[in-house]
Amino acid sequence: MRLKRQIVHVAASRELTFEVVAAAGNKTGETDNGIIVEFVTQWGGRVITTVEEVRLRPPDSIAYRWLEGPLDDVEEEIRFDQPRPGETLMTYSGSLAAPGCRRLVADLLCCATDLQPARDRTSCGRKTHGGEPRGTLAVHPSE
Repeated sequence: MRLKRQIVHVAASRELTFEVVAAAGNKTGETDNGIIVEFVTQWGGRVITTVEEVRLRPPDSIAYRWLEGPLDDVEEEIRFDQPRPGETLMTYSGSLAAPGCRRLVADLLCCATDLQPARDRTSCGRKTHGGEPRGTLAVHPSE
């Protein structure tokens, strides 16, 4: 399933815009294809943690592939185009596996209800890319 493309105009050079976006997250390792970065995002009154493989192609694009998180098979890209000196158009595009959407809804529902013991509500039994329980849905009320 394709995610909605979004375009943001930035009043800064493409190189500077790329560097600012590339600095996001907490680098935790490297692969042959890129770096491993952990992102913590607040959404809907919750904190969601993802671990992603990030491929930097300065200053043109940054590609993201989720390794751990509440959705399966998520791939995203941010492109950086410079229509005029000192201006950047950032274009976001992405896709995810449709089964992941159904799983996210189920996870959020189980985490928000008393269908499981309280100690289990943060992980909801999700699996990592290696098949072990991940607990990285990390649904917590924001403080």
